[in-house]
Amino acid sequence: MGPLQNRPQAGALRSRLVAGYLAFICALVLLGAGAVTSSAYADDVTGDAPALHSGTETSETVVPDDSPASDEPAPTATPPAEDPASGSDQDSTPDSEESVTVESPLVTSDVAVSGLTRVEEDHVTLTYGGAWTSGTSAAASAGAYRYSYSAGATLTMYFKGTSVALIGPVGPTYGRIEIWLDGVKVATVSQYAAAYQHQQVVWSVAGLANADHTLVIRVTGTKEAASSGTIFVFDAFDIDGTVASKPSWLPDGRASHEEADSRTFREGRWTAVRTSAASGGSLLYTGTVGSTFTIHFSGSRVAWIGPRFTNYGWAAVYLDGIYQTTVSQYGASARHRQVIWSAEGLSNGNHTLMIKVLGKKDAASRGTVIAVDGFTVDELLVPRFEEKDSRIKRSGTWTSGTSTVVSGGGYVYSRQANAYVVVPFWGTAFAWIGMRGPSYGMAEVYLDGRSMGIVDLYSPASSSGEMVWAVSGLKDRYHVVVIRVLGRKSPMSAGANVVLDAFAFEGAGAKPAHWASRTVRIDDREFRLWRSGTWQAGASSAASSGTYLYSHRAGSTITVSFIGTSVAWIGPTGPAYGHARVFLDGVRVGTVSQYAPSFSHQQAVWSASGLADTVHTLTIHVLGTKDAASSGTIVVVDGFDVAGVQKQRFEERDRATLRSGTWQAGASSAASSGTYLYSHRAGSTITVSFIGTSVAWIGPTGPAYGHARVFLDGVRVGTVSQYAPSFSHQQAVWSASGLADTVHTLTIHVLGTKDAASSGTIVVVDGFDVAGERVTARSLIVSVAKQQLGKQYVWAASGPDTFDCSGLVLYACRAAGVSVPRTSRWQWSVTNPRFTTFEPLLPGDLCFLSSPSYIHHVGIYIGFGLSIHAPGTGKFVEYRTAHTWGCYGRVAASAWQGRYNGG
Repeated sequence: MGPLQNRPQAGALRSRLVAGYLAFICALVLLGAGAVTSSAYADDVTGDAPALHSGTETSETVVPDDSPASDEPAPTATPPAEDPASGSDQDSTPDSEESVTVESPLVTSDVAVSGLTRVEEDHVTLTYGGAWTSGTSAAASAGAYRYSYSAGATLTMYFKGTSVALIGPVGPTYGRIEIWLDGVKVATVSQYAAAYQHQQVVWSVAGLANADHTLVIRVTGTKEAASSGTIFVFDAFDIDGTVASKPSWLPDGRASHEEADSRTFREGRWTAVRTSAASGGSLLYTGTVGSTFTIHFSGSRVAWIGPRFTNYGWAAVYLDGIYQTTVSQYGASARHRQVIWSAEGLSNGNHTLMIKVLGKKDAASRGTVIAVDGFTVDELLVPRFEEKDSRIKRSGTWTSGTSTVVSGGGYVYSRQANAYVVVPFWGTAFAWIGMRGPSYGMAEVYLDGRSMGIVDLYSPASSSGEMVWAVSGLKDRYHVVVIRVLGRKSPMSAGANVVLDAFAFEGAGAKPAHWASRTVRIDDREFRLWRSGTWQAGASSAASSGTYLYSHRAGSTITVSFIGTSVAWIGPTGPAYGHARVFLDGVRVGTVSQYAPSFSHQQAVWSASGLADTVHTLTIHVLGTKDAASSGTIVVVDGFDVAGVQKQRFEERDRATLRSGTWQAGASSAASSGTYLYSHRAGSTITVSFIGTSVAWIGPTGPAYGHARVFLDGVRVGTVSQYAPSFSHQQAVWSASGLADTVHTLTIHVLGTKDAASSGTIVVVDGFDVAGERVTARSLIVSVAKQQLGKQYVWAASGPDTFDCSGLVLYACRAAGVSVPRTSRWQWSVTNPRFTTFEPLLPGDLCFLSSPSYIHHVGIYIGFGLSIHAPGTGKFVEYRTAHTWGCYGRVAASAWQGRYNGG
């Protein structure tokens, strides 16, 4: 492959391109076109088409589709990019602010061309992902172009040839794009220029091998400082070769793995259909919003095969847990065995592909159905135990059944209380595949001897092949899952049956990104542990991660801080072990003996569950005593298993919220804390600021409620309706999870509109549930400091990419509006009060080395006995236990000058 560059290359391609463009410009001059001028493309929420100007052309503006002035037929809408952080992205009302796009149809044969060929923006082989808008201008190639300012929008072309050039305008309102060639990012290119010029070579490459290639253009939504917008405008491609409708490695209409393969996963209600037109003679479809179809595969490429039809809708595609694009399965006529979405050039390893039903559609479509006919991948992963596998042990009364819609064609069920099944496996993730329906009951699930909670299988509608319970993020070792039938049911259910269809598991490597992590192992060497007294390190292949800590010195302690609802001390039992006292949140909760007649490893020596989902500490205190039969007093700690995520309710009038417009207060015993806020004035907003990984807007739904638009971190993520036929209180009206653990803002914007069935436009806010904490000066300092972990120490540096110790403190404090001097010695001088122990410290306080008369190093206390600091030359920003510093100080109140004054 030849060198990659952002300008035409030397040689035949460059000569032909330059000659062509010079001839074109000369022709414009001879025709009296004059100087090329242009106004900026619109870069606002209206989505109006940008105007292209050339010579004597007048400004062109695309008329909105709903305007009576438009003589053109309304184009078919294709899906905008879905924000994966938003959870459900289902808008309840039409929104005229969305970009209007046109989807290129797929064809089933290659389109042969020869020599240097112009591929226009509407070529049938091009694939657009995300939100794109069409425009027309005499200055554009063939008089038309497409544009997008939606970050993540993609344009894909498959071709066989030796060179390719991206043709488009440059100008003062344009942004940046990424260029991916054969799965490798080869360039980030800016379309910015001080003045507008049309049909420019924005990027090109020559000297490629005369083989199959895939070119992907990805909109970044970013720009140069001098640019006034982030729009990308695509005019055409020039290629030396042939362009194709699909990757050559895809067989025509035949999936290498059918949709009913037992190693695929489905959530929601999917229906099987047999038809000779489908690959393998069958397919699965659903119209249920939120339903998912997942495969785990190994290799460098994947394609989703399915039909297109007049009643098909939109689906979001996720690869390895990362949102890729939103695709439409709509077709003007029935077409089977189509490539709905594909990707190649992936790292040659394990991957997860998930398809999520959105319940949205093109304007021309009659429905929102999504259908899966199969997949083309190198190899499917995820081994599966069927319900009758010899490795699975059952106790109690279980009845066998058969069905064509279940894994392996069979299942077992029981409603006998305390009947159970034992499933041993070695791996990092596990899933129970079963059924939900109107006559199903409850079961309790245990993992490695600990209860993981109760699963209710009741559902108003029947479904099969569902992943009814799953866990991931486990250590790659031996585990045991027990499912116990409770013989109970919800009040709505007509029966207490529990159905076992199959069990899937994963070894080390591929982790299904959508499986919720329930339990986390904190190993003996992790920073969240701190020790006192005498502890020694040991190594053994039988230990978790191969290491452990032990002590026989009475009074030695080891403490772990965690956020969650359960905790277990993991360690061995054996004939030489002694006694320890256990304290939970400072309260003595028991004395434990690790003695046993023979050795067993990675046992739950002590555990507790049902804790409040908040911060806890667990302390193991060595006693130096033992059972009479024991030959020693050693206490061994191999790690801790914790489960749960901290969440807290911010009430609607919490200091973390800000309001604008007109809001009124209400009171009700059904509301959280007895109060709520409501508004029907369009434009009124309420904003909550928080630091954390998830957020949910809490409020009622009911027959008199209207619409609101939701913004996360200033980006619009959805339009929500609070309408429902009957009232329900304290509902999660909208939520997002999987956010970066940093500062976020969530804004609710009242629209003053409603569903047709609603009797009012009121929007009600009852509070917010946040997995995290309020934005305060102290929490900002800690959050900013954590974001610098792993960055390099450079003397006298104060960010954003390198730090010395006092520079890190200055950077974090400045972000929170707290004024501190530059050096560690002067930072000590503004602390008051000062301490000789870390125990009175609050997050955001400072830790110093080594004595008040000789300060030469500083760090930031973050809580739970930990600090963060930039340690020295050749090292990186890291954690340090707080008790190892010499002295401590709290920055004087006069320095807290920001919005969150006082911390």
